[in-house]
Amino acid sequence: MPVTENARFSDPVPLLREDFPACADLYRRAFAGSPWNEQWTQDQSLAILDFFAAHPGYQGYKIVTAAGEPAGFLMARYIFPFRDFRIDELVIAPAFQGQGLGTRLMAHAEAVAAALGAEKVSLRTQAQSPAEEFYRGLGYDASAKGVHMDKRIA
Repeated sequence: MPVTENARFSDPVPLLREDFPACADLYRRAFAGSPWNEQWTQDQSLAILDFFAAHPGYQGYKIVTAAGEPAGFLMARYIFPFRDFRIDELVIAPAFQGQGLGTRLMAHAEAVAAALGAEKVSLRTQAQSPAEEFYRGLGYDASAKGVHMDKRIA
């Protein structure tokens, strides 16, 4: 597996279904902390990853440590009719946040999106969160085309 100059992390490589158990554990741990405070089980986390991978146009990439453990991953899909490359999840292990891995995965995803013919990359994130600040730092802005709305029914 190709590694970066400092040999701490790989370059982005495809995220395969065989990687999902380790990535589901990373996903669960990353979202357990503030500001998300989710309490997902391993099975719930694995189901979420399976859900995203089942979308037509699925693309997934990971960065691993020199020891082969996932340090972060990105799941996306290319929605051809709209020429939109949609980021579904970007997850970096808490121990490796702030080291540029998210930026590297996003740059890789943007290059893949351009090669596929996408006109835009879109995503959804929690307002007023570290994630929103991260994406704004990469040049992403809130869309003027619509508002995401929820209604709690249970």
